[in-house]
Amino acid sequence: MKKYFLIIFFSIASNIHSFAQTAQNYFNQGEVYFEENKLTKAIEAFSKAIALDSLLESAYIKRGLAHYAYSQYEAAIEDYTQAMALGAQKAEIYYNRGAAFYQKNDLEAAKRDFEQSLVLNQAYTPAYVALGVIWEDRQEFKKALDVYQKAIDVQPDFYLAHYNKALLYYSLERYKKALISINKALAVEEQKVEAWFLRGMLYLEKEAYQSAIEDFNKAIQVDANYASAWENRGWAYWYTDAPLRACEDWQQAVSLGSLQAKQPLTEKCQ
Repeated sequence: MKKYFLIIFFSIASNIHSFAQTAQNYFNQGEVYFEENKLTKAIEAFSKAIALDSLLESAYIKRGLAHYAYSQYEAAIEDYTQAMALGAQKAEIYYNRGAAFYQKNDLEAAKRDFEQSLVLNQAYTPAYVALGVIWEDRQEFKKALDVYQKAIDVQPDFYLAHYNKALLYYSLERYKKALISINKALAVEEQKVEAWFLRGMLYLEKEAYQSAIEDFNKAIQVDANYASAWENRGWAYWYTDAPLRACEDWQQAVSLGSLQAKQPLTEKCQ
């Protein structure tokens, strides 16, 4: 199962210094292209705006977002850095540059940016979660749990903090605490396939097979292509003496690309 942190897309009031109408037009075009997920065209439009006004920090920021979305992380870092040099000092910008550093596996630079984001805004909860992900990567699990809790203290309904905390407890085999956290996550967001799946896995570990089946059902209702839910519902059926249903689920999981489901399908469904 996967840890998450957010990429923050935020609106920016552009501050045109010269060639006002033309630079503004290109900037506006870039925003439209970005919203339409036409990333190459968005980058081109923001670049044209910058060519006409090299002091246009909002265009660097938006081009950085487009570069990031296009997996061009070094270019994104360069744009965010230029925007900062022009005076952009917002928590969101440091956070997004930190995310780009993280994608390049430069964890120390990412950590510095996430921490600076919190210097600028102590209530900026995505940065706490991002730091938690880094602490997990470094196997500093207590520190990860602490920063997830800080995010929750600031924003009690922050789904991602509850989910990552639950996932970490699960990986540490602290299932009771994981169940408490995932219940809180689901109280915030009911349409999250990964949360239903995680709670199903917790019930599977507790041998509460009917509850596991119900949660895997929920996961499949949210996303019928979530292969792991089919695979593990198969195990729950197997342990409740429903082998035909188990084999059907493993077959469906394999059809959706699950490699793990091939073994029980081959060994138990002949």
